[in-house]
Amino acid sequence: MVLHRFLRALEACYGGQEYHNAVHAADVALGVHYFIVNFGLTARLTKLELLAALVGAFVHDFNHPGTNNNHEVRAGTERALTHTDAILERHHLHSTFTLLATPAFDLFGAMPADDRELCRKLIVDMVLATDLKRHVDIISTLRTLAAQHGHAAAVSAEWTSPFQAQALVGVPLLLAVALKFADLGHSFKPFHLHKQWAERITDEFWALGDRERQLGIALSPLCDRHTDCDVPESQACYGGQEYHNAVHAADVALGVHYFIVNFGLTARLTKLELLAALVGAFVHDFNHPGTNNRHEAQALVGVPLLLPVALKFADLGHSFKPFHLHKQWAERITDEFWALGDRERQL
Repeated sequence: MVLHRFLRALEACYGGQEYHNAVHAADVALGVHYFIVNFGLTARLTKLELLAALVGAFVHDFNHPGTNNNHEVRAGTERALTHTDAILERHHLHSTFTLLATPAFDLFGAMPADDRELCRKLIVDMVLATDLKRHVDIISTLRTLAAQHGHAAAVSAEWTSPFQAQALVGVPLLLAVALKFADLGHSFKPFHLHKQWAERITDEFWALGDRERQLGIALSPLCDRHTDCDVPESQACYGGQEYHNAVHAADVALGVHYFIVNFGLTARLTKLELLAALVGAFVHDFNHPGTNNRHEAQALVGVPLLLPVALKFADLGHSFKPFHLHKQWAERITDEFWALGDRERQL
């Protein structure tokens, strides 16, 4: 089957970057599908346009080198010599259509010429819209639409999104916004997924900064692992230890909730005691210095025995989690212990 061969080839050749890889491509394709279906836009698109939307999502970062357009220019790469603007976006398109030129992978080979041209144009428009230089124009268009039509949503139950109207939002803009929604959408995912993607893009940026340092050229923004390493303010306040950090706090709070609910203890506690239980879980290691001193949770109040047991269950509960999660936490606490030992050796 041509589609199967195409997707397998796409996956094999996507590139092994930390963030811009085949998993990201699949994630973005799912995001585009979600945008179109959940915002009721399926009826607005033909089957051909839907196909182009998904293919455009899959290929939008195909064969990504782990750089950015400004780097390509400063480093004088072959890609920068080949493409004078939107360098990476045009590189992704060139790589895509080179793959499609092979008959075994040509998704559009059996289509009439007009349909092939339409698919190609839609894919090109989608991918070029991911160039950050076009970001401001797209956002400006969306703000204009919101200013002109958004207010009606608050006063009319019959309000219809401008995305439903061909006269207001054409297919190219609709697909460009769908791709942007999906491409940048990990911020809207559950925190553990967002955190993974944020860590991946940070690692990829730092790797690029290392390469630029070796080349002797200016480092790209956010790519210096020595200076661009600020953690989010909330985590900076909690403490940036390897194990005792805000992620651990959230994990323990979930564990306390699990303990109380799944052991049928909810009826034993008042709302005030339940509140204290969760607050106690969140703050139990607040501002942890990475030592083995006992943390003083001054605000913890509640049922004298039940709540400490719930907290201990959750605090030490990674042993009961699936092995891959337990292994992560075990490695983190080991690293933190070793770091403390290094500090004590220096003292």
